[in-house]
Amino acid sequence: MHVLPIVARELRVGARRSSSYWLRAAAGAGAILAGIWWLMIARGQPAAEIGPPMFGFMGVVILLYTLLSGILFTADCLTREKREGTLGLLFLTDLNGLDIVLGKLAATSLGAVYGALAVIPILGVPLLIGGVTAGDFARMTLVILNTLFFSLTVGLAFSAVSRSGRRAEQATFWLVFGITAGPPIVWFVVESAGNFTGNWVWIMTPSPGVALFRAFDFAYRASKHTYWWSLGCVHLLAWLALACASLAAGRFWQDRPQPSRGSTEALGVVRGAPRRRRGELLEENPFLWLIAAGWRRPAVVWAVLAGCAGTWGAFYWRWRAEWLNPAVYFLTMVLLGWLMKFWLAAEVSRPLAEQRQGGTLELVLCTPLSVAEIMRGQALAAVRQFLGPGLVILGVLFCFLLAITRDVASAGDATLWAWVYLVGAGVALADMVAVYYVGMWLGLAAKSPQRAFLGTVMWVFLLPWVLMLGLGVVSSPQGEGEPYGWLAIWAGVSLVADLIAGSWAGTNLTNAFRATAAGRYSPKAGGGGASPQP
Repeated sequence: MHVLPIVARELRVGARRSSSYWLRAAAGAGAILAGIWWLMIARGQPAAEIGPPMFGFMGVVILLYTLLSGILFTADCLTREKREGTLGLLFLTDLNGLDIVLGKLAATSLGAVYGALAVIPILGVPLLIGGVTAGDFARMTLVILNTLFFSLTVGLAFSAVSRSGRRAEQATFWLVFGITAGPPIVWFVVESAGNFTGNWVWIMTPSPGVALFRAFDFAYRASKHTYWWSLGCVHLLAWLALACASLAAGRFWQDRPQPSRGSTEALGVVRGAPRRRRGELLEENPFLWLIAAGWRRPAVVWAVLAGCAGTWGAFYWRWRAEWLNPAVYFLTMVLLGWLMKFWLAAEVSRPLAEQRQGGTLELVLCTPLSVAEIMRGQALAAVRQFLGPGLVILGVLFCFLLAITRDVASAGDATLWAWVYLVGAGVALADMVAVYYVGMWLGLAAKSPQRAFLGTVMWVFLLPWVLMLGLGVVSSPQGEGEPYGWLAIWAGVSLVADLIAGSWAGTNLTNAFRATAAGRYSPKAGGGGASPQP
């Protein structure tokens, strides 16, 4: 059997999925809303001053989407086949590793490619506004498509060698973002030390972020070869990852998956915790004992937080007093807040989805354990993992607030910044409560952990911003009270959206938990007998 017929079949199947169309429509709509939001912020400015910042903002957002595509679309495709025991059946035919890998790449990446192709035309809007050249648009398009190919193939490679979907996704995340951020950080440290001679710019060439920066006309004219070397290096890494996936698929397909949180074998194992601690967790809450992972996951959160602190300290060491300003404080807290919220959404939405896929959830529901105890166990697991880092972040936020109120020029500015931080902290706490309920419910109802995570992000994080943007278009605050008006819109829309989403998900968890968990074994309409739903 030839390779291209397999790829063609997978493309035909993927093109008929409703999710492919919904993802393309959502990506295009999100890009349009982001463009409208930027134009609202920049209204009144000259067109030549609107286009380049808008183009850069949208380019960074799309690049983040492409970097995450490997985690969301390909990192679990082959590991799922291993868990279900169907990967070996493919090798009973005359297919080889390359055939299977190309087929899987075509089947799983179609949605990601559709999303990228939907947002690229929106990226051309700044070209019509002014200040952006056709060369900028062409180079940025190459960077986006090249980075998408790189991320998808890295996810496929880790899916081929891994025995756990979670570990494949984590490895993909660390490698993709390590290659993106690592080389610039190394260059920054080398340049800041000042003890090295020669040109060290070549260190940054493997980073897609460097290609993104060099895509702009001013940077491209300064160093054309850096852009093309970076683009070629990332492309070479993508083909290397694809070759590794092809070789590993034929070698590791016989590996049995390790016991996961969705496996019945996981009932007797809590990795990373001593036997005495396991007994304590079991007495505290049986569901917490089932999904807890000892000290490893909390330690990872602390390690990432320490890495962020080290990076912030390195920038302070480089720029000293220039780094200490309200804009840096605000950007730091925004990034840390979104990092914790996205991480919480990923952790809360995964356990029930994995257990439902592996059949463990049905066994749990056969015990006297109530739905309230299951929800409490999930809450305790989230508290063990995120409470300490969250308190540290709140403490840092308070220190930044004190620094801002000391440095601003007027008492009015100090009051405004205080309200910004207080509203931001309140919205973040409300978002996390809503994430707990929405993430659990979508983890129970969605077909995969990835869909549960994306649904949680959409309902809790993206939808309030869409509503806030629409409300701002209808009744945009004007005059001296404009900043406070936008703060009121932000707080009101976010809190109402969190309340509605959290109440809806909490009600469903309370009233329909067991029925939804057993839904995969319910008989199909018009069919005879019970057959598992996909």
